[in-house]
Amino acid sequence: MMVFPLMMVIGSPLSGYLTDRVGPEILVLAGLALLSITQLMYMFMNQHTPIWYYVVATAIMGLGNSLFQSPNNTMVMSSVTKENLGVAGSLNSFARNLGMVLGISLATTILYAAMSQAYGKHVTTYIAGRADIFAYGMKITFFGAFLLCITALFLTVWRIYKQGGRKKTL
Repeated sequence: MMVFPLMMVIGSPLSGYLTDRVGPEILVLAGLALLSITQLMYMFMNQHTPIWYYVVATAIMGLGNSLFQSPNNTMVMSSVTKENLGVAGSLNSFARNLGMVLGISLATTILYAAMSQAYGKHVTTYIAGRADIFAYGMKITFFGAFLLCITALFLTVWRIYKQGGRKKTL
């Protein structure tokens, strides 16, 4: 479980440094691509998946998240005037927190709906002795996460294209 935070500790300062050197756009795209790949990797996990596969997927997710967060904040904050930095910062923080709350709720809803569908009756908890049902629910949940990540990736590509390509910020 420490793989993700360790990759964030390593990747976040590197991401901040690279944002200042190459601009945020390429890092946001790379981060979203890595997050999308990770969701696909998680989709193929089951109760027989070796631990090293999970560690690699989680490391990629930590790196992807660290490559995305700082440059995305830079893109948001550099898109407003100096007079609106406070409002932009608070809205950025609100959107991040709302996304976490709604993401957890949506993921849990998808998980139990998929488990219920696979089991044939309403499920509200882990079913002892039926790891296959849980794995199926997780596969569907990670597919939903993949769709969100890939949508964010395409929207970011479109936004960068519409603004005229990469810009050096700061």
